[in-house]
Amino acid sequence: MKWGHLEEIESQKKLLYWVLMHMLPTYDDRPIDRWLKDIFVSGGGLSGDPGWEIEHISEKSDYDVYRVWADPEMSGIEPAETIYSAEVVRHAIWESLLALSETYPNKAKEVQEIIFRYNLCAKDGNHSPVGWVEL
Repeated sequence: MKWGHLEEIESQKKLLYWVLMHMLPTYDDRPIDRWLKDIFVSGGGLSGDPGWEIEHISEKSDYDVYRVWADPEMSGIEPAETIYSAEVVRHAIWESLLALSETYPNKAKEVQEIIFRYNLCAKDGNHSPVGWVEL
């Protein structure tokens, strides 16, 4: 995946990646994970411009989901709201962070620290792409 290229994403996951693209700041020096910590807690969530929301919902003690919404007039994506499993969201965050670090190499070290801090990993359980070392 390339940062900002939603055409590469499966149609049922485009909404999630669109929201993540707006949630992970690239345009200033604020920490990339300043909002991530708010969605990893049960019941946590946030919203922002241009019209998006993500909410962490605990369905049962062992199964968490995320409700993701974006204004279809801004995103161009329908349906405007979808529920994703925590596994899908965590993988999408991992993949988005890697794409961000490839596009913005000056943020690569911070991305690596975030991936390890939140224990994000690929579907195969690998935390890091080739060339990264454990911190």
